[in-house]
Amino acid sequence: MKREELKKLFGDMEIDDAIIDKIMAMNGKDVNKANGELQAKEEEITKYQTQISELTDSLKSAKADDAEALQAKISEWEGKFNQLTADVDKANKERQILNGFEQLKCNDSEYGMYKVGFENFKFTTDGKLVDFDKTVGDFKNAYPHLFSAKIDPQIDDEKQPTGGGDESIEDFMTNFFAEN
Repeated sequence: MKREELKKLFGDMEIDDAIIDKIMAMNGKDVNKANGELQAKEEEITKYQTQISELTDSLKSAKADDAEALQAKISEWEGKFNQLTADVDKANKERQILNGFEQLKCNDSEYGMYKVGFENFKFTTDGKLVDFDKTVGDFKNAYPHLFSAKIDPQIDDEKQPTGGGDESIEDFMTNFFAEN
């Protein structure tokens, strides 16, 4: 909107320039606000167009990959999955073995599992430990000192330090330097 258009709109009426200035200022604010909103929408449209373009390129690239490349990727991920499954299975079996040693009150369960050998333990098809006592029998006979109740250290009250008693620091220092 221009001043001349505004004056033509009011026709023969005489309008003060201050009123025209206020109308122009209000119109300017509205125009600036609308321009800001328009710019934000244009940026959003540009962002979406970029995403569409990237997705289209990605789709074209995926179509361009041959079946062998896709099969190689599938095989790679299957291998990773199988390795993780095997690792979890082994960890579960090791936990069962360690628990078995702890139930026998073995003082060093990990050493026991190492000495007997993981491969010597037997498991059912669903992963449950079987014949544990039979498997560790020779180890238990060879190392009986490892299979005892875990001993908590006993505190001998007679051998505990007693401190300085009621002697003040000044008296202690005087006596200490007098003796030395």
